[in-house]
Amino acid sequence: MGQHFRTSLIVAAALGAACAGRALDAPLEPVSGGAPAHTYLATEPPRVEADAALERLSALLAGRWRGQGFGGEIEETWNPLLGGRMLGTFRLVEDGALVFSEHMQIAEEDDGRVALSLVHLDPSLKTWEARGDRTRFVLIDASDTTAWFGGLTLHRTGDSLRVHLAMKNEDGTREEVLEMRDAGFVQ
Repeated sequence: MGQHFRTSLIVAAALGAACAGRALDAPLEPVSGGAPAHTYLATEPPRVEADAALERLSALLAGRWRGQGFGGEIEETWNPLLGGRMLGTFRLVEDGALVFSEHMQIAEEDDGRVALSLVHLDPSLKTWEARGDRTRFVLIDASDTTAWFGGLTLHRTGDSLRVHLAMKNEDGTREEVLEMRDAGFVQ
């Protein structure tokens, strides 16, 4: 995997963490073809009621999801809510080899906000983030079908999960869309 791709992912995460100056109802500029982007950036994400939000997120995301994205096969798993947290993993495989993985958590954090936090791991389990750092997407809102985080939106329709991720490169911000389907836990 090239350094540019890795940098774009980290910058996308930083966009989510920084919530770079957009109003809650102002989507990113259309990526292409005039279709509206689905990933929102907020100046100050509102505080959501944590217990209800975590229950909603657990019902929305828990499971094993597989699809294509970032030029390879992707898999994301989310364990149901337990102990006030959801834990998950993500991996990208190209040509049969692991490119990178993520260890993820959704929880109410010390500042009272619900956030999806993660660390990226290379195949030898070295983190991309500096020691003790993490990538953080703060929850803006959640419904029965969609979770809106700063820089990241997850939308479920039946057995399909669509992920919209704001990514920044030298040409500006673009939206990466990942399409996954429920793969069940046993295969």
